[in-house]
Order: sequence, then structure tokens, then C-alpha cells
Amino acid sequence: MKKIFLINHIPKCAGSSLRKSLENNFKDELLNLSYNPIRSGKYEYTKLIYTKFFVKNFRSKIFIGKSIIHGHFCYDDIPDFPNHKKIQICFFRDPIEWFGSFYFWEKDYRKRNTGDPITFLKNYQLHSAFKRHLGKVKIEDLDFVGLVEKYSESISLLNDYFNLKIENILKNKNKNNYFDYKTKLSKLCDINYLKKSLEENFQYYYKAQEKFDTFKILKK
Repeated sequence: MKKIFLINHIPKCAGSSLRKSLENNFKDELLNLSYNPIRSGKYEYTKLIYTKFFVKNFRSKIFIGKSIIHGHFCYDDIPDFPNHKKIQICFFRDPIEWFGSFYFWEKDYRKRNTGDPITFLKNYQLHSAFKRHLGKVKIEDLDFVGLVEKYSESISLLNDYFNLKIENILKNKNKNNYFDYKTKLSKLCDINYLKKSLEENFQYYYKAQEKFDTFKILKK
């Protein structure tokens, strides 16, 4: 039975880095979802991903010959493929660092009127962001999980486990404070309140850490 890799890109979880690596390695076998062709014409894009039309047409010609689907989606929206085994993969990030990356990206790079971090959290309903991407799929059901904090090791384990040759490319990295958004956020809000507000995401992250460790054990 053929494999089809479903790599779910939770925003600000090194998805741009992984996308670039997948483009270099898989070319025509890769289907990138939810990337706007206006920004980059080489991406096959469908804004219908969150609609019933997308599900009904999932087996249309746009998917023929694809072995990897990568992008922003919910696993619940992906139907089964005849004669294919779905391999579900997702990368996770410490929720405070993830939130900080999201917040400062919108505030400083996109120049959005974000308000303070707590207001931003509530307006974007980020309390359960990880769950919205996984849907009914549990961490235990995923075939592989990677951690942004251990991105290079994650790529190495992913390659070993599935006999792949994905390059280790890291994009959008701020060399000065890539993993120190907590310090920046603590100057703008009550960091303990923020952490409590992100508790559901933390539960997913802790389980992802545990599952990641099992792959490290298997490699030994």
C-alpha cells in the first residue's frame, strides 16, 4: 500500500523551514496547501481547504501523483485515500514561544493593531489552537511528532524513521532571540496568566514531548 504523508503546519512551528526542504526534495510529488499564489506562484493553492467542496474534490486531478501534502489544515477535513496509508505528521512548539512568535510576527512584521498580548490571545482565540489543527486526532495517533526546539534532531529522526532525505533548513530564524519570546512577553503582560490561558496547548505540547522521546528511544 502506498503512503501519503499529511504534514500539518501549525503556524509559527517551523513550517516554512520544512516546506522549503520538502520543495527541494519532493518537487512535483508535493502539494502545498493554504499558501497564496499571489505571494508565490509556484505553490498550488486552494482557499477551499476549509469547505465541503474541498473534501468532495479531494480526489480530483490536483492530487494525482502527490505523495506529500503540507500546509495549514485540520486532519478532520482530510478524507481517506483508496489504496493509500495516511502518515500523519505534526511539529509542535513550546506554547509561550509559539505565542510570542505569532504575536510579534503580527505586531512587528505585519504591522497589525494587535493590542496587548492578552487581548491578542482572546481576539484570535488561540487558547485551543493546537487542538483546532489536530481535530479529533490525538497526539498518540500521530505517526510522527517533531519539536521546533529540537528541529535538527526532529528532521534526523523523521528521515531515519521513514527512510526520507529531507534537508535540515531553518528559515525565519531571529539569531538574537529565537527562543526567548518569554522575556519579551513578560515586559508586556502577566506571563503566568498567559501560560494559564494557554494551558490546553501546553497539554498537547507535553504529550508531543513524550511521543518525541519514544522516537529517540527507537533510534537507539
